[in-house]
Amino acid sequence: MSRACCFTGHRELPSETDPAYSVLKEALQRAVERAVTEFGCTTFYAGGAIGFDLLAAETVLRNQAVHPELNLVLCVPYLGYNARFSPQDLKRYRAVSEGALETRILSDRYTPFCFSQRNRYMVDRSDVLIAYVRRMQSGSGQTLRMAKNRELEILLL
Repeated sequence: MSRACCFTGHRELPSETDPAYSVLKEALQRAVERAVTEFGCTTFYAGGAIGFDLLAAETVLRNQAVHPELNLVLCVPYLGYNARFSPQDLKRYRAVSEGALETRILSDRYTPFCFSQRNRYMVDRSDVLIAYVRRMQSGSGQTLRMAKNRELEILLL
């Protein structure tokens, strides 16, 4: 039986030159590997935001070389969400979108609840959550609480 995993994490990450960034990337790689080998996940839902979401999506796509059965589903909160991305982040987003099995745009426009609805969509379809949460008063903290309430396996980074 195929299982699914979703991600949550902050937009702000350590600088790529900070050793903490390498530690985070390695922990994320180990968590994805664990989701695949221990929990049987083959579908991964990522939210498409800059920061942790893009890093997580890129990690899944890199792991397809070893695990070709993996599928990435990019879950975008609303149409045009990436309009204000920097050129560098937009390039990363487009590469992730091209590598994804599909991109699901969950609303045709911004609403006050579109991010929460996106997060609920991913949690409701998942068995495992990989989380990088440093502030519980955040969208990532809210997603972590959703996952706990649904009794998902939670891998904290």
